[in-house]
Amino acid sequence: MKWTSIFLLHQLIALVFKVERVETHHVLKE
Repeated sequence: MKWTSIFLLHQLIALVFKVERVETHHVLKE
């Protein structure tokens, strides 16, 4: 169970980083 939680947390952080990078690119383009 512990490893699953760590894995999900890592996936969530990676997803947030991707979204933030995409949003930053949009802001830089404008």
